[in-house]
Amino acid sequence: MKTIILLSHGELAKGMADTAQMIMGKQKNLYAISAYTEENVNFPAMVKKLIQSSPGETVLVTDLMGGSVNNQMIELAAQTGAHLISGMNLTLVLSLLNDDPSLSTSQWIELALSDAKNGIVYCSRLSQPVQDDDF
Repeated sequence: MKTIILLSHGELAKGMADTAQMIMGKQKNLYAISAYTEENVNFPAMVKKLIQSSPGETVLVTDLMGGSVNNQMIELAAQTGAHLISGMNLTLVLSLLNDDPSLSTSQWIELALSDAKNGIVYCSRLSQPVQDDDF
């Protein structure tokens, strides 16, 4: 079983985990760490402990590419062999929680990334009538 650790600036990761579990039920392999809060001052050390205690592979999911949380996880992922994804959204988290053991880890992550990207839709455009000059 893969361990999924959500990491964010502030409480986003915790809210994402709560919402995902509201939809899919309690997930024993899902952790959320809200960086830069009083309880998580040294979050990289917390993440390292979680990775080391995980029975299988670990996937770290951060909120923002280039952000301080992601930047700190780049080095940790390299040291530990954990997989690192940035750009957390709910579709991504739900897709990651639907682990398919028939896929390699990289295939599973690529599928989750595809789901996440396809889940971002400009819905207002969907309801606009098609104009002749659109063709």
